[in-house]
Amino acid sequence: MPRRPPKKLPTFLEPDELSALLEATPNPLHRLYFLFCARMGLRAFEAAKIMWADFHWQDGQPMALHLIGKGHKEAILPVPHSVIAALLPIHDLRKADYLFPGRSDGHIITRTAAFWMTAAAKRANLAKAKGHVHALRHSFATHLLWEGANLRDVQDLMRHSNLSTTGRYLHTNPSRLRSVIDLLS
Repeated sequence: MPRRPPKKLPTFLEPDELSALLEATPNPLHRLYFLFCARMGLRAFEAAKIMWADFHWQDGQPMALHLIGKGHKEAILPVPHSVIAALLPIHDLRKADYLFPGRSDGHIITRTAAFWMTAAAKRANLAKAKGHVHALRHSFATHLLWEGANLRDVQDLMRHSNLSTTGRYLHTNPSRLRSVIDLLS
């Protein structure tokens, strides 16, 4: 029986790399797209097809985002302050139903976002391996766990069916393991 190749650890951006990427992204719409992936854990196709009507507004603020994700799973996700701050100025300028309007079905295609990411990553001097949109989603999960978020909550935010999928992100934090192993010193 052939062996399966080993599963690689998720590629993610360190917090300073994410900051550099956002600073190296002059277009506010591109930056907002990156924030949806890095601060809400959206997949590339989920962010690409966001419509203004998908937001739940309260007191002039987008408080939640309704989306249909992978496997046609429905979710309502809270919108963090960093995304709200980047979204509101664009809201006032909106001209289309889609947040990221494009040619395909009215919204951008993920290849367009990949182009944005490659260009921004290059301007930010990031390693080529980190210059892909899905690294932003990996960064979301990794950063939450580094900050002490509960694994089950991260699973819900990532919309993973299996907790073991989310558990892969635990291996990106050697300092967590250091504190455990130091119990034996």
